[in-house]
Amino acid sequence: MLLKKFSFSLLFLFVFFLSASHVSAATYYISPSGNDNNNGSQSTPFKTFQKSISVLNPGDILKVFPGTYNEKVTINKSGNANNWIEISPVSGRPNLDANFNYLPLDIKGDYLKIIGLEIQKGKNPGESDGY
Repeated sequence: MLLKKFSFSLLFLFVFFLSASHVSAATYYISPSGNDNNNGSQSTPFKTFQKSISVLNPGDILKVFPGTYNEKVTINKSGNANNWIEISPVSGRPNLDANFNYLPLDIKGDYLKIIGLEIQKGKNPGESDGY
């Protein structure tokens, strides 16, 4: 009887810790016409990448609506081996217009999937801003 209770307790702890380690992924949205005070849902998207990235956790997805985003983007979040962070378009090729920043896209995280974004107007150090 004691062995049966002990076995049940071990099974309960195993299931508890297994379920506690499961990551629940979220999907957020960003749009040039959004607002960073929104909740990032499809109907009320965020406006900037920086706000969108600030809420991401391992396993989350950021869907990008078509349009032009005029900002320098730093991705300082990481997924993990089992839960990558994905940034991908809703449709088309959203445009990140870096407006001649040296690093239009600065990636400081790991386990990231960045799919289908068009990045333009970056420059190398020492390069002029002229066309």
